[in-house]
Amino acid sequence: MRHGHTWRLSKRLEQMRHLARALAHRNYALYFSAQILSQAGTHMQQVAMSWLVFRLTGSTFMLGFVAFMGQFPTLIFGPFVGLLADRVERRKVLFWTQFASLVHSVALAVLTAGSEIRAEVLVIMWLLLGLINAIDQPVRQALIAELVPRREDLPNAVALTSVTIHSSRLIGPALGGVLIAQWGESACFLMNAASYSFVLAALCAIRLQERPAHKPGQSVIGALSEGFGYTLEHRYILLLLSIVAMISFFSTPYISLLPYFAKEVYGGDAQSFGFMTAAAGAGAFSGTLFLAGRRTVFDIDRTIVAAVLASGFALALFARTDQVPLAVAALFVIGFCSINIVAASNVLIQSVVADRMRGRVMGLFTMAFFGISPIGSLAIGSAGQSFGVRDTLTCCAAVIMLTGIVAARLRKNIPHEALVTEHCSAQPS
Repeated sequence: MRHGHTWRLSKRLEQMRHLARALAHRNYALYFSAQILSQAGTHMQQVAMSWLVFRLTGSTFMLGFVAFMGQFPTLIFGPFVGLLADRVERRKVLFWTQFASLVHSVALAVLTAGSEIRAEVLVIMWLLLGLINAIDQPVRQALIAELVPRREDLPNAVALTSVTIHSSRLIGPALGGVLIAQWGESACFLMNAASYSFVLAALCAIRLQERPAHKPGQSVIGALSEGFGYTLEHRYILLLLSIVAMISFFSTPYISLLPYFAKEVYGGDAQSFGFMTAAAGAGAFSGTLFLAGRRTVFDIDRTIVAAVLASGFALALFARTDQVPLAVAALFVIGFCSINIVAASNVLIQSVVADRMRGRVMGLFTMAFFGISPIGSLAIGSAGQSFGVRDTLTCCAAVIMLTGIVAARLRKNIPHEALVTEHCSAQPS
């Protein structure tokens, strides 16, 4: 009996070591620890901004418009910043973008602590943050490969990075809702500003090997064309980017509409909004643990296709139900499926892309995810204002399910098996 208990305990410990194997690398462990705190602050700020905009305007269009202004710079500058990430020291760039984000959060706290802020000022401030993030996100994605020198641990590192983002969605939005109710939105902005200090300290402590110097001679246009050509040539990567773009346009904008559901459909307040956001975060957190626990990413594209279909069904359920428990369950499923689409696509792309093209391809990834999403938020927010939020989300759900059916057929026609086997099937030693 005792022997069986010891064997099970040993098995559990082995699974935990496998789940967190990327944390054996010092640089990545520093980055991971700081990101947990920073991402919680980020989600608190996002909740505060969404609630503030809806409180001031009562408009679903403005919710979508603010989301658009905060992310569309990534759509414009994503490929250029991806090229920058291939040519400069990524750690230093990330340090300065994080410092700029800290200053931005302090400015938001000051502006909202006094007299009632105007919605136009919020739009401008969110645009400024969007410009910072347009530089930050592609560089951040490309930096992960430098923090984890063993290629076989890279998929686990990418998945654990998603864990930091989505585990913070468990507490960040809920805590944000409490802070808003007690002290107002400025408290969330101040907490977010404080959280950036941990990232800045971690980036200073990280020690990386020098990358080969950039060889001058190739023009910016030529280098960008090389990146686009590489992506078009590798149809497997192109398919994954296309799936991410469709999800970003038709699915992720539901987040910007949650204040409407919390207040108008369910008669709640800022705390209700925070808990609804946390339900989606709980699903996403569960999804990241599922992804990080895989020993290999081979054949995970089947999971991606299944998650697309399931997320479409869950979004339709959320759009039509009047029952709070069903809505929360649907949000959990959407969160779980979304992370298994976006993060798993990130894992696969990072695993198969050539190192010399990593920055440019990840620039396209951030454009497909973060850049397409604001266009979807603007379009769906406008459609919701004109045709009704529930009917609009139901149509989006139908498009997502159709995307899953098409992706399943296309996947069978792309010779991806050898590619994934070659790059992704390495087992940790």
